[in-house]
Amino acid sequence: MLRTHATGALRMSAGFAAGVVLLAASVAAGAANPQRNNVWFSDPHPAPHSAPSAPTGALATYPALTDFLAATGSLDLAFEDFENGFTPPNAIRVCFQAVASTSDDPCFSPGELAPGFGIRSSGGNIWDPVTGVDSDLVVLGAGMRGLPSAAVGANVPDPPWNPTEITFDHPATAVAMDVYDPLQGGAVQVEAYDAADQLIGLFTVTPASTSLPAFAGFTSPVPVKRVAINALTDNGGELVDNLYFGGGAGHLAFDAAVDFDAVDIGGIALQPVTLRNDGALALALGTIASPPEPFSITEDACSGSTLAAGATCSMQLEFAPAWAGEFAASLDLPGDGTERLPLRGQGVRAHVSPMPGAVDFGTVGVGGSPGAATLTLANLTGAVLDVTTVAIPAAPFARTGGSCTPTPFALAPGEECTLELSFEPTGAGRFDAAVTVTGSGAPATTTVNLHGTGG
Repeated sequence: MLRTHATGALRMSAGFAAGVVLLAASVAAGAANPQRNNVWFSDPHPAPHSAPSAPTGALATYPALTDFLAATGSLDLAFEDFENGFTPPNAIRVCFQAVASTSDDPCFSPGELAPGFGIRSSGGNIWDPVTGVDSDLVVLGAGMRGLPSAAVGANVPDPPWNPTEITFDHPATAVAMDVYDPLQGGAVQVEAYDAADQLIGLFTVTPASTSLPAFAGFTSPVPVKRVAINALTDNGGELVDNLYFGGGAGHLAFDAAVDFDAVDIGGIALQPVTLRNDGALALALGTIASPPEPFSITEDACSGSTLAAGATCSMQLEFAPAWAGEFAASLDLPGDGTERLPLRGQGVRAHVSPMPGAVDFGTVGVGGSPGAATLTLANLTGAVLDVTTVAIPAAPFARTGGSCTPTPFALAPGEECTLELSFEPTGAGRFDAAVTVTGSGAPATTTVNLHGTGG
């Protein structure tokens, strides 16, 4: 696939005298492991490592990944290590902002990043007038600046007022990442914002050196829409690797639909429904209104309840069709918004289906071997069929066996049984009779004609 690439230059601060930066021009797409945008830095003195500062606001921070994962073990966390892009070792590439799972640029192609987040650098220091692309975001490959793996973040050197920002498609309550300042090794500040872009809290971590990350993991009692990562040292820059995120506000989850299948007219079918909170915060449920007839709620332990994270509640629904036909409705579930649970059912009239519809024994010699035939009684509907009588005519016809039990008996949906019949004529000529089946079906009586000729 042919790719076009933005060209750009790294911003050089007057105060950045510690090293020399060279940005090579972009090369055409499709080349195997192109060495693009190579950068060389001199190594400043590494800063001492520090644990996370006491957070300002409501955030709870964790000193290491193991602690963070232990605290969030019940959550299904997404993970991204930024290793599936185009940046080879010891190289740097300039990205088109914002980078996400749909990106199609020099850094990543569609599907190479985990869905659910986007990342950009907010300062706008590098602008390509040809493509009109704000290319402040870069990926440094493994080995660049001594990094153990690829990392993404601000084009460096980077002023303190230009944070790298991660925005979540759905607000998260648990976020963790490795952060670097690959130029200065200085403190990196992490700020969390809610959906209204109000600051929830912030804290700082300090990497052990320019090539070693600091772990920045936190949980929040308020869903986080945006995280800003900011290297605080002038002429520094922030990079992000090994991103975890998940949790979120209380979220109502349930089966995709409730299908009662086929129910006999006048009958009743019951179905249990379980609602669960798949989010990380408690979820308050409103009053659940009964659906339209022939559906109804017979048991409700959910209305007005509050579900803790991972908790469930139960309901029971009823379907009682009064006439034949297809029925569809929905159950409105007020939680984190109003969700709709589709309901389906079919009202049917059970009836017996004889196979064949008539039995002809043909010509049978008088005094010879009797003619034989098999009559199958099948329930091809979705409701139970109760058979009360099976009337077999007298000679020269008779029942000789079969799997149908003595009446009364029931045929479940899709079930069948057989009647073995015989014809033993007592004289020449045509003989006619019928097998009559009665029961709960509609029609209540089914007749199967029998024919035979004595020869």
